[in-house]
Amino acid sequence: MLDISALLANKPVDHPNAAIEHLLATYTLPVFGAAKQVKHEVAALRALSTLGALPDNGDEYPPVTTLRITRAKARNLLYQDAPDTLTSRQQIDDALRALVIHPTSTTDGDLILLEIPQPFLMDALRHRVRQLGFLSVSRFGGSIARLPLRALAALIEDLVPPAERKSVAAQLRRQGVEGADLQSLVLGLIKTAGRAAVGAAGEHLGTSIAERIGAVFNYVAHQTQSS
Repeated sequence: MLDISALLANKPVDHPNAAIEHLLATYTLPVFGAAKQVKHEVAALRALSTLGALPDNGDEYPPVTTLRITRAKARNLLYQDAPDTLTSRQQIDDALRALVIHPTSTTDGDLILLEIPQPFLMDALRHRVRQLGFLSVSRFGGSIARLPLRALAALIEDLVPPAERKSVAAQLRRQGVEGADLQSLVLGLIKTAGRAAVGAAGEHLGTSIAERIGAVFNYVAHQTQSS
């Protein structure tokens, strides 16, 4: 059981204030007492995250063990919370970028596995992949997304702002990656990372790919800040 007194002890004053704001705001929106119970539960989840009792990463396991609720209830609360915290295309894109730079390897053919504990982001990813012309229904299950390499390359290209794509493509070519356009360049980058990982004893395929994808997005961030 949570020890609220211990949780509040020695916290900077802005943390309890933010937690109280989460709790009380729900009672007044739209009018006092009109919010459904699930909204109050989501507000409590946010308050506990603010106080450090729960991680702010969308993982369902900490609420299950800390709050002693079912996995289904935890997933529902996290799903209810996401549309209020990921309110813009930019925020969703940022969250998806964070996901694709942490792929794990698989021996199941030409696939990359992405672990996505946040159910709302899983739906966002499935929607984006379908928009890019790839099937997703048979490739997803639970909190694990299984993407063909071409789908991952298309997703990464889509997550690079259009104004930066020529610059990113030029940067990849300077690194010796070959390809006619950004998507094929990213695909070449992923395959090169895979070959390098297989040839290096003890190196994990997902780690190698993540480093190269992360470098792409770091370059984009640097270009954006410089412009």
